[in-house]
Amino acid sequence: MNWPIISGSTTGGPPAGDLPVSFQESVHNVERAFNETIRPNMDKAASACAPLAAMLVALATVDYFGSYMRGKWETGGKGFKEFVDEFLVQQGEPQRSYDADGLYYALRNGLMHNLAMREILREARSCRHTAAAYRLRDTDPNLHLQQTGGYTYIYVPTFLAHVCQAAIDYLEALKAVRPHPKLVKNFQTRYKEAGYPR
Repeated sequence: MNWPIISGSTTGGPPAGDLPVSFQESVHNVERAFNETIRPNMDKAASACAPLAAMLVALATVDYFGSYMRGKWETGGKGFKEFVDEFLVQQGEPQRSYDADGLYYALRNGLMHNLAMREILREARSCRHTAAAYRLRDTDPNLHLQQTGGYTYIYVPTFLAHVCQAAIDYLEALKAVRPHPKLVKNFQTRYKEAGYPR
């Protein structure tokens, strides 16, 4: 499977805390980590016909970029859900968009904590809606985000591509001529705290 490529150099750099780095260098470091570590692992899992493993990497990727978007890692999925709402969108089909609460409570928490997808989680009961039930598919791409028999179907290759594109869109928003000041501030705060994977 071929994922979109982010342009730019792939030369190394120190994690946060080792040496002071500019904002552009820190964005480049996270971009490089995405291109050289995160995305290849997602690709390897997908290529090995391991859709569950690929989904775990994809959901962790949403968590990862969500923490940069919020400026910190926090429980409750605020960064995850904001990242989904802001960047993980299905182009051209707003009626088939991702449900941030459902992805977080039923899919992300279900898979990360129990290796299962649950229709209703205890935490979801306090939310504004009941988390959806999901079924993962590695066949039938036309079922992606379709609701049938009480389940929302996720076609894994499409979801992985959307997560990769969301990461690219987020990084491109940071590299814009005039990026949103809140995005910059939150990114810098999280980078200073966490650095980046190597």
